[in-house]
Amino acid sequence: MRRKARLSRIPLSFSSNEQFQIETTKTLKTQDQILASQNQLLEHLVKKLEAPVLNGGFDELTQKMTRMETIQTQMVETQKISSQQVAEIHKTINDPKEGLIVTLSGHGKWISSAKKVLIWLGAGGVTVLVGALGKLGWSFVTGHIHFIP
Repeated sequence: MRRKARLSRIPLSFSSNEQFQIETTKTLKTQDQILASQNQLLEHLVKKLEAPVLNGGFDELTQKMTRMETIQTQMVETQKISSQQVAEIHKTINDPKEGLIVTLSGHGKWISSAKKVLIWLGAGGVTVLVGALGKLGWSFVTGHIHFIP
């Protein structure tokens, strides 16, 4: 029992240097002819699939993608380390017990107390100087010190 089959027009095109088109508009008389045309099509597809994709460019593309993925994972790890370091710096600056801001405000208290001490010492020094000049002037006026020209 052989069947007659009619295939409609089947355009197949592949993008490469050659164009492959199969157009079947005639009536195939036997199943053997149908199988032969299908085998021919499959052989052509196998030939195309075994050929290097993009002239080896696909392999190069996958290698580049792999490198990009490794670089991205390295960047993520580096970013995690950097964020930990920033958190440590933040803690060092803003820690309420041992932070830099608390330490500097403690130094500010010491500086303000040292400033008060220096003001009192300066005022005492000025008082001693005024007293000494007053005593010298009084001694000169009362005649205890004589000026000889």
